[in-house]
Amino acid sequence: MPRTIMMPALSAGMEEGTIARWLKPVGAAVAKGDVLVEIETDKATMEYEAEEGGILGAIMADDGATVPVNTAIAMLLLEGEDNAALAEVADISTVATPPVEQGPMDVPVSLRAEPEVTRSRRLAASPLARRLARQRNIALEGLSGSGARGRIVRIDIERASQTAVAAPAVVVAPPASPSVAQPFAPPQAHSAAPGWEGLSQIYLTARCEVDALLDLRARLNEAGCGTYTLLVNDFVVRAAALALREVPNANVGWIGSSSQLYDNIDISMISAAEDGLVTSIVRHADSKGLAAISAEIGDFLADSACASTPQGDDNRGGSGFTVVNLGAFGVESAGVTVNAPRGCVLTVGAAERRAVVKGDACVPATVMSCTLSVDHRLVDAAVGARWLAVFKALIEQPLRLVA
Repeated sequence: MPRTIMMPALSAGMEEGTIARWLKPVGAAVAKGDVLVEIETDKATMEYEAEEGGILGAIMADDGATVPVNTAIAMLLLEGEDNAALAEVADISTVATPPVEQGPMDVPVSLRAEPEVTRSRRLAASPLARRLARQRNIALEGLSGSGARGRIVRIDIERASQTAVAAPAVVVAPPASPSVAQPFAPPQAHSAAPGWEGLSQIYLTARCEVDALLDLRARLNEAGCGTYTLLVNDFVVRAAALALREVPNANVGWIGSSSQLYDNIDISMISAAEDGLVTSIVRHADSKGLAAISAEIGDFLADSACASTPQGDDNRGGSGFTVVNLGAFGVESAGVTVNAPRGCVLTVGAAERRAVVKGDACVPATVMSCTLSVDHRLVDAAVGARWLAVFKALIEQPLRLVA
């Protein structure tokens, strides 16, 4: 008897999947381990492999169809079976088929329903983009994709939702203002907007060798003759800003309950103070040199120390990217919870001397662990990993930061 191929549960809690595309046509020979179909979940597109060999006799869910888990999507003919065997199991198929109003068929049966008109090619869109489009009642047709090969991605849905006629008033990012502070809530103080429920966090870590950076810092400070004193924080903020320029999809955050892609590259810098943590914002950080960044952060910290009310409690400004340096506390590495309005938080640990394998040799190096925490509702793992790779390259090639 033919085998029924069900929609698999590809992840914990998966309730339904969308057929991205079939990789085998009806009538094709299938070997065990062959990839039959690409299935989209709410997080990723995954391949499903055949568990046994045979002939793909029928496809019950076309490309683009959303099917509950454990619902039939295809039939596999085993060795020695032909299409006539499909008629024997048609009545027990979990997918309803219209009744046939003619006599017994003398030709092989196919359970795949043919549309009356030619089916158009399915739009290329990421799983997250499709989910957001469904939630916001946005039709994918007519949208121009900004992803690879015109693929529709999350940013395209965000832009469409802001310009839709029936949408609420467009949320506009606040204008740039003098450096102000945002509060940094501890992990247990979950932000109520846009809501903790369903919050998905990803933590990505890279170990950066900083010997060249420390050497350059010492030479620049010596050349400055006391006019400025560069800190590691200044290099980190500059590298983070340039990485955001190269990977702009990581420059996102929340404004109320709406996500926002920022045009300006502003970096929130959380620094250690006697009474805890103080937050400053470096506006247009990608267009400022190391000395300007150092002076701006230094001036803010000086003003904060003199203020009667901690400026770290000020919640003005619009920066979705935050840098936290815990190296002063001797923390090696940490993943910080991303609370709204932030989309990403980079946590920098202490720089420590370690043995590093290079080729066949084991050499000493100063290594700094950097962990990027992202709100997965805004930034997916691929974007976060690409940003972190660019950041690591800039830190390990610090001359690029003074270009």
